[in-house]
Amino acid sequence: MAAYRSFLFPQAELREGYLVLDPRESHHLVRVFRARESANVEVLDGMGTCFKGRLVTADAKAARIEIDSLERVEKARIAVTLVQAVPKGKAMDLILRTATQIGVSVVQPVFASHGEVFITGARLESKLDKWRLAMIEACKQCV
Repeated sequence: MAAYRSFLFPQAELREGYLVLDPRESHHLVRVFRARESANVEVLDGMGTCFKGRLVTADAKAARIEIDSLERVEKARIAVTLVQAVPKGKAMDLILRTATQIGVSVVQPVFASHGEVFITGARLESKLDKWRLAMIEACKQCV
């Protein structure tokens, strides 16, 4: 049976033998993926560790996963950095998802002098958060 994939945020509770996902990831696992108790789950921490276990509490606000094993994934020998001028519209979301899925290590958005997009302040922070989430979602789609 295929494992569901989730992402371990820093605020998730990691205890001896199990972990509790934050509300966003719990909702995604239980409501969106419709994972049931005893389902196999892989949890990525974004730092190269993959926790493998099974869902023991299918709570949409605090899913609990019993950890069976963990693996350290080695970094790619070649680190690829994408320096991307920020395009108009929603094209950046697609660029980030695709770059993540093909294994780009670092994405550096830039505002080109001849570009038509200039974002600053709170709006920029909002965009950066949205782009981070888009890349996390893309990681969940990778096998």
